[in-house]
Amino acid sequence: MGDCSSGAMHGIGGSIESSSSQNCTSYIEFLPVKEENTDIEESCIGKGLDSWGGFRLHYVWSDLSVRMRAKMVYEGEGGGYSEWCPKEHEVLQDHNIGAAKLVLSTNGFALPCYSDSAKVAYVLQGSGILGVVLPGQEEKLVAIRKGDAIALPVGVVTWWYNKDVTELEILFLGDTKTAVKLGSFTDFLLKGSNSNNLSCFSPEFIGRAWKSDKSVLKTLIGPHLARSIVKLNPGFEISEAELKDYRDGMLLNCEETAPSRFDTDGGGEILDLNTENLAIIGDIGLGASRATLNGNAAYYPEISVDPAIRVTYIIKGSGTVKVRDFGGFVTDRQIEAGELFFVPRLLSVCKIADPDGMEWFSIVCNENSNNYLTLGRWGLISDGSIPKSSSSPGSS
Repeated sequence: MGDCSSGAMHGIGGSIESSSSQNCTSYIEFLPVKEENTDIEESCIGKGLDSWGGFRLHYVWSDLSVRMRAKMVYEGEGGGYSEWCPKEHEVLQDHNIGAAKLVLSTNGFALPCYSDSAKVAYVLQGSGILGVVLPGQEEKLVAIRKGDAIALPVGVVTWWYNKDVTELEILFLGDTKTAVKLGSFTDFLLKGSNSNNLSCFSPEFIGRAWKSDKSVLKTLIGPHLARSIVKLNPGFEISEAELKDYRDGMLLNCEETAPSRFDTDGGGEILDLNTENLAIIGDIGLGASRATLNGNAAYYPEISVDPAIRVTYIIKGSGTVKVRDFGGFVTDRQIEAGELFFVPRLLSVCKIADPDGMEWFSIVCNENSNNYLTLGRWGLISDGSIPKSSSSPGSS
């Protein structure tokens, strides 16, 4: 675990002596305990768990300064699929977070499937078509484009198609507490692949159930594909008449929607996705936000009070992220496009953009997340509170 230096943490009724190091992050949650257990349990110290006076101190034994990049799972003519592996980044598994990326080349088609996890899909680049089937409803075809954030509840069937010359790139971030493997999305294919969910049934049985001929059955359940992404013939077309306006209520374009917060001097802007501007996000229990910082701009230190960590993906640009806990900086490092980073609850985080600016998309496992700025007009520390604090007894 590494050596930890001692640091004091102040809570209700006194202070907690805690251990901290560069590769362990601490946060506090209240737990009811019996009166006789008000002393620090020595047996817990050094094992990532301290308890005192009704508080339990957890440690996230992961170095937040580690660069987290996606690992390719499959790559073919139609495109590729990559994910952030929980075996390499234990923080994913520890906090039930999944992260993956789908890239489709021209005429690339991701076969119909459903997932074991609720997630938010964000279109990083390009445009295309999303086919989606919500439980008990007919299939909907939706035109998607760069900047779209799409809420996908557990069990929703989806397929993705890129009809454009530009690659279609989609980021998936979600909650894996219902997943087969914690920290990872598992997709269940409905056709094409040898492992699709219908391949175990006999053609005769499926034919009787759907009253379909053999040629259709061969396409649906035939073992002719060993992959989940294919390249369709150039002549394949989806008519505009099929693309009905299903965007309202199902997705929100973050680049075309008025920001929730912005800097009048042009420093940047933030759009928060919640049940007010995207009602379906309440069905997946996730909150999200998309933010941009212009060159050399800084985002004030922010504190998250949600009972979950915040996961952030850097869309473009680069900068510096500073995360601080009760004993000092957990990480103070450069971040760049294509990386993930995590901020545990109750810790403060500050982001500073490089000269070229920085853009990011993040989620938190709470559909109406609560984040407090520590400084600025709407911050916990305002222009009015600083003089009052300075003039209080004992201040210097």
